[in-house]
Amino acid sequence: MFAFARALFSFPPLVMLLLVGPLSAFAEEAASSDGEAGFMSELDKFITEGKGYVSTRYRYELVDQDGFEEDAKASTLRTRLGFVSGEVYGVSMKLEFEDVSPVGNDAYNSTVNGKTEYPVVADPDVTVVNEIYGQLNMIPDTSIRGGREALNLDNQRFIGDVGWRQNNQTFDGANISNESLENLKLWYGYVGKVNRIFGPDSPVGTYNTNLNLFNVAYSGLDFLDAAVYSYIYDVKSNPDLSTTNFGGHLYGSYPVADELDLLYDGEYAYQQDYEDNPKSFSVPYWRAEAGLGFGDFSAKAAYEVLGSDKGEAAFQTPFATLHKWNGWADKFLVTPDEGLQDAYGGLHYTLSDPCEHVTKLGADVVYHYFQSDYQSAKYGTEWDFNLGVDFLKYFYTGVTYAMYDAANFATDTDKLIFTVQAVFRQ
Repeated sequence: MFAFARALFSFPPLVMLLLVGPLSAFAEEAASSDGEAGFMSELDKFITEGKGYVSTRYRYELVDQDGFEEDAKASTLRTRLGFVSGEVYGVSMKLEFEDVSPVGNDAYNSTVNGKTEYPVVADPDVTVVNEIYGQLNMIPDTSIRGGREALNLDNQRFIGDVGWRQNNQTFDGANISNESLENLKLWYGYVGKVNRIFGPDSPVGTYNTNLNLFNVAYSGLDFLDAAVYSYIYDVKSNPDLSTTNFGGHLYGSYPVADELDLLYDGEYAYQQDYEDNPKSFSVPYWRAEAGLGFGDFSAKAAYEVLGSDKGEAAFQTPFATLHKWNGWADKFLVTPDEGLQDAYGGLHYTLSDPCEHVTKLGADVVYHYFQSDYQSAKYGTEWDFNLGVDFLKYFYTGVTYAMYDAANFATDTDKLIFTVQAVFRQ
């Protein structure tokens, strides 16, 4: 409890100021209410119509990586405690604390514990205010937020909260969204600081930024969703990551027979250096994916390219949920200067309510072939496997295995991850 209190009172003043807008609007509306009784009645809804929650996630991660005599063995427990208020005069708030602690075996390099004799498992010991923001819903079809938020935009290829790791990536800033036009969502956000998964004790745990994020999403067709975006990164803490990014994303499915759907997903983007980036470059990104869905099964094949400018600079997405892309062994969290081409395919199976007390069963197998974009040098191959079960309404357990076989990039790496999670909500 004392750790949670310290985390709250150490919260950045900039983000606290961003909360003043919603609170001021609340006070203004409250002052105009008819009498103290009416005001207190409305104020009561802030708590009584709010929802609290607590979640825990235990994880054991074993990493066998060439170049290290010892395997990493990371046993960690993540606890989150949160509250989402009711809405009063169009104002609501969210507050979430997060604690990640080693439980038993801590023979791993968390990036801040000094245990460099082990492979990296980026789950440091932290206690933080994970999310805290105010929200205004006073303008029709419009929502305004200010504070710290775990953002996920579109498919998380550019902006994501890295939900796979125990500590979230979160964003300090403000954003506004509007859905006045049918099936169209307009979203803009400004981010002044990115709180990365490495935690506040790491020298790269936070980035001071000027991020301007624009996203327009359209969902008016049964067979196709679309998004266009402009993500402009001015990263003061690491100018190498300052870039402009413009792109679009199309995805959907189309029924071709009874219980058989054609699946498709495509994206293109273009990246250039920006502001104080010491390199001068321009590189493309594209991904094409096609597959079939039949009942509880789906099969997909895809090709993704993060381009290179003559081997001197490559397409980077530093604020993405990177674990979701290019293999679960996490060998390509930073794109090599020669770029990356990832040819991959996989099978997915989901079964809902297979038996009493089990609400969902899911399984995945994915294969990757990696090579450079510049000069097409083979990097390596990877097999990924996952099996997960949701049960007894509140619980999830899963096991993930990733096997990277290196050719001309990085080293052979095997990862085995066991997860148990419980989420309780009011």
